[in-house]
Amino acid sequence: MIDRPGITLALAQLRPGELGYIRALRGGRGFISRLATLGFTLGAEVEMVQNYGRGPLIVMIRDSRVALGRGEAMHILVSPAIPQVASSSPSAAPAYSGD
Repeated sequence: MIDRPGITLALAQLRPGELGYIRALRGGRGFISRLATLGFTLGAEVEMVQNYGRGPLIVMIRDSRVALGRGEAMHILVSPAIPQVASSSPSAAPAYSGD
């Protein structure tokens, strides 16, 4: 995945299956400390697992599933990841011997 550092959005805006990288945590010291304990640190990769558009959501971060309230997720800013497209290189193809 390629990071898009110029684009920032709230974690709650990611759709299921989308990845992002933590860019900022907004809130009080207790809230930020709790998030850090759960693995939400700057630069950490996070994947949206479940997001129905209202109510709580589930994310995967550091090999753990974490449920967050939508309000909490709105205070976690991420830059979405761009999926890398696998390119088929001609040099990777086996050479034909031509019997």
